[in-house]
Amino acid sequence: MALSAVTWVVLGASLALWALTLVNASIVGAAPDAFRYGFWFLGHPGSYLVVLPVIGVVTEVLGGSAKRPPFGPGAIVQATGSLAALALLAWLGRMILDKSLAGELFFLYAGLLAAVPAAVIAGNWAATVWRRPFRLDASVSFALAAALFLALGVVAGGLLPLGARSAGSAMEAAHMHYLFVGFGLFGLCAGVYRWLPLWTGRACDETLARVHFWLSFVGLNATFLPQYLAGASGMPRRIPDYPLTLADLNAAATVGGFLLGFAQVVFLFVVLKAVRGAAESGGAGR
Repeated sequence: MALSAVTWVVLGASLALWALTLVNASIVGAAPDAFRYGFWFLGHPGSYLVVLPVIGVVTEVLGGSAKRPPFGPGAIVQATGSLAALALLAWLGRMILDKSLAGELFFLYAGLLAAVPAAVIAGNWAATVWRRPFRLDASVSFALAAALFLALGVVAGGLLPLGARSAGSAMEAAHMHYLFVGFGLFGLCAGVYRWLPLWTGRACDETLARVHFWLSFVGLNATFLPQYLAGASGMPRRIPDYPLTLADLNAAATVGGFLLGFAQVVFLFVVLKAVRGAAESGGAGR
């Protein structure tokens, strides 16, 4: 709760700094930099706070599918809090020490330490389903993929400072979206497919749900994996123009983005089909 309160305070300060930059005001002669650091002071730990409910969803989905209580729920809670705290520490060190060698090392080590609580969470999820019979349906597929993307996102974030061209590059955008879209969206879809029959009283169309999963999985990686490669080649974020040598990677990311978007249309169709079926049968639970 305290960390959440801090992020909202920083959000207000960031919005104030943004307003000042619009009128060319200056804070210690560097309003744009002040806004940038303030924004990321909010955004870096805030990204982990956003995915906090998704960790609970994935835990419940895997535990329910394995027909056993989640393994080590207390450790999962503590690791989740540690993950958010280390995310705050990582960017705070970057703000204070800036571009110096000590600052880069501090940011690197704090980012790598974030992989430890992430490994605790993933390890508890693995122990939950270890040697337990469960059906690999759409909800479990989304939950396992979400666990994979959480691991990839956290590890990639810790390794970003190792790249000389990673700061401000498309690699940062790819890392962030693997967490938000890969872990966040996939985890929420796992929860919807798990509990949709309970909400509506009707089983969802498993075939379409699996189509949604594979379209989303392929579309996500086709969108953001090329961004990692483009960022490693020096492509900055938020720049519409790029060298022709990166045209193929950007084209692949564009196609992947459309595929990922179309997959969510399939998701909406599955949900509406289940809701409509429940309405025609007289309501949920009948």
